[in-house]
Amino acid sequence: MKRVFLSGVLPGAAALILAGHAGDASAESYKLTAISGRELHVVFVAELNPDCTLAGESVVRVVASASHGALRVRKEQGFANYADDNSRHVCNDRRVSGVSVYYTPERSYVGPDTMTLNYVFSNGGEQSDDFALTVE
Repeated sequence: MKRVFLSGVLPGAAALILAGHAGDASAESYKLTAISGRELHVVFVAELNPDCTLAGESVVRVVASASHGALRVRKEQGFANYADDNSRHVCNDRRVSGVSVYYTPERSYVGPDTMTLNYVFSNGGEQSDDFALTVE
């Protein structure tokens, strides 16, 4: 199966967006900066059809939790961020159902942290992402 993903950064939110369908297991690495004691929206995951309807429901699993903070996974509405050359780019201005992950570093902690997330898509594909976090 073809793997179609889009990742990007939302202004002011520093969120990674994953949208689409996954094929074979793959891994990506991301670097993010968080402010000590303040919640950071890390990722929004959604599976969409070209007509913007939900293609399925993704499962987000925490493989390795952050050592110096708390993670929160929740179903919510969010925005996809498909590239202009993707047929699903028309979905970018619509709120869609998906799963978000938030990271809140310990209030007095400053330094590095890491975590690994795994996404299982409704078509059986999956992806794991490693996050290197810098807490300031």
